[in-house]
Amino acid sequence: MQEAVPAGAGAMAAIMGLDLAAAEAVCAEAARGEVVEVANANSPAQVVIAGHRGAVERAVQLASARGGKGPVIGSRTNAEVRIEIPRKRQSITHLLKGRWARPGCRVWWQCNA
Repeated sequence: MQEAVPAGAGAMAAIMGLDLAAAEAVCAEAARGEVVEVANANSPAQVVIAGHRGAVERAVQLASARGGKGPVIGSRTNAEVRIEIPRKRQSITHLLKGRWARPGCRVWWQCNA
């Protein structure tokens, strides 16, 4: 996935002190033609955003003005945001070429035991 976004072009930030709706609003305002969106909701008061570096930096500034805080993380991007879509399509193409079989044991997917 690192191939999808050139080094220095993407970033992430964990915004603390804003709920999901406020983080989404900050992202929408900060985008200005670039991608910045919620990548993960870690808790009701911590939301990870990711996208183009400039848009992420603008979102962090807007979040700070609204009582949130969080440093920009020096990452290219996060796999959950739209700027990763071309790379995801390439990965899916490779996966579909593989040979698939049923697992030999039970698989429990995202459940509480």
